[in-house]
Amino acid sequence: MDLADSQITQGNEIIQSMGLTNVRLLEYFIYQVGSFTIQSLTQHIEENKEFANITENELYSAVLSLVILGYVYVYLTTYPIYSFEDNKTYIPKSFTQYVKTLVEGANQYIGAGNMYNGDVEDLNKLHLYIMSQMEKPTTKAELKSALQGYLIQNEYQDMNNNDKLIDETYDCTELFNALFDVLTRLGISSL
Repeated sequence: MDLADSQITQGNEIIQSMGLTNVRLLEYFIYQVGSFTIQSLTQHIEENKEFANITENELYSAVLSLVILGYVYVYLTTYPIYSFEDNKTYIPKSFTQYVKTLVEGANQYIGAGNMYNGDVEDLNKLHLYIMSQMEKPTTKAELKSALQGYLIQNEYQDMNNNDKLIDETYDCTELFNALFDVLTRLGISSL
């Protein structure tokens, strides 16, 4: 067993020792809420009877275990996420050019990160295209329409049917939202 396997085994043992109720509580906050404080966890426990048996000591132990395993990061200040506003939100061209440099190969030397120096992976040409369209204030509807046009013009394949090219009937909402999720992690804007 190598070091990585040993750490995975250790991590699994720690998670199992937390108990199913603790794991469900923390999964909810990690995957659905996104960010939390001990106060918000405690309040949620008080408001939901299924978590009533979790003690303060168990809560702190579970959170500390997840910090050690790298599932949760602790920050002193909150990360401001700005909501997209039609005809107001824009991305400076210089930032788009920086991301373009990363997408075109500089990512082998430097990576994109958020305010907390966390990696923002999976930046690609579609993110870059959306960013370029946001160099001037626009609307969500115009961005979606531009994305659809870009997909058609560049002969992207339908993700649900690889034998079919994207056309005017393709609903790009899911893709659009996924692209914005990555941009939100980069600190640009959320939908």
